[in-house]
Amino acid sequence: MGLISYNRAFIPKFSSITSPLTDLLPKGNSEKVIWPSECEKSLLHIQKILTEDPILIIPNLKDQFIIRIDASDYGIGAVPLQERHGVLMPCRFASRKFLTQ
Repeated sequence: MGLISYNRAFIPKFSSITSPLTDLLPKGNSEKVIWPSECEKSLLHIQKILTEDPILIIPNLKDQFIIRIDASDYGIGAVPLQERHGVLMPCRFASRKFLTQ
C-alpha cells in the first residue's frame, strides 16, 4: 500500500478505490488474509488509472482555483482545478477514508 499511496495525488477517489485493500491491512496481528475478488478489482483499477489520463497541471497561483469536494459515508475527496484553454484541469487529487469506530 505504501507505493500505491505515494501516488495518491494522481488518483481520483483514491480512498474509495483502495478501501478493500486497506481493510485487509493487519490490525496488530499477523494472521493470513484471504484475497477476495473485490481486492483484485481494486488493484487492477489503480493500475489502470496510473497508466492513463488525466494529466495534472502545475497550478498558477495568480489564477483562480475551483475546488470540487465530494463525500460519502465512507470518505471524503477534493480536487483543485484551474482553467487552461477553456478546459478545467486538475492540479492534484486528495481523499481520505473515514475511520471506523
